[in-house]
Amino acid sequence: PNIRTSFPQLLGLRDLSSLLESIVAKPIIERSKGMIEEAKELAKVFYPTESYNQTLAKLHKYHFAVIEGPPEVGKTAIANIIGLSLLSNEWDAYECLKPDDFFQLYSFERPQIFIADDAFGSTEYDPTNSNLWAINLTRIIRKLDKKHWLIWTARKHILEMALQKMRLQGKAENFPEPGAILVDAGN
Repeated sequence: PNIRTSFPQLLGLRDLSSLLESIVAKPIIERSKGMIEEAKELAKVFYPTESYNQTLAKLHKYHFAVIEGPPEVGKTAIANIIGLSLLSNEWDAYECLKPDDFFQLYSFERPQIFIADDAFGSTEYDPTNSNLWAINLTRIIRKLDKKHWLIWTARKHILEMALQKMRLQGKAENFPEPGAILVDAGN
């Protein structure tokens, strides 16, 4: 399992469906179907960049990572391949469009990764999403641990706007520090 996470390009060398079926329980595959479909094609051509490795390191340390950068640098690809590699290690992998998705899918018993692609808007800042994440971030951070990880992706200018306008409270006020969890995929 650790080899698949360190070298996710191995996932593209074999029929991914049969690999996952031999490793992952069918209910997990069903719940994670959207993530699998998006990552299948990526697995054939993905190579783990320094941004991929940095994201994994931040997830291991903080259980939370924010991948930022301009369009088409691989933010979503990195997040989805991490999700796929964890799925092949018997984790659940989910896309979260809003914080409610996180709370509805969260299971204390199961290792899970949640991916909020373009968490604050895809082409322009979405204040509604930003407010929802800010309101719920303290509760979300309390649930993150070595078996529950969260990845946000965002374009740099949208992330900067979101962080300026978010009013973080409680545990989210000072953990995690934005610089500690940020990965610049543009590099």
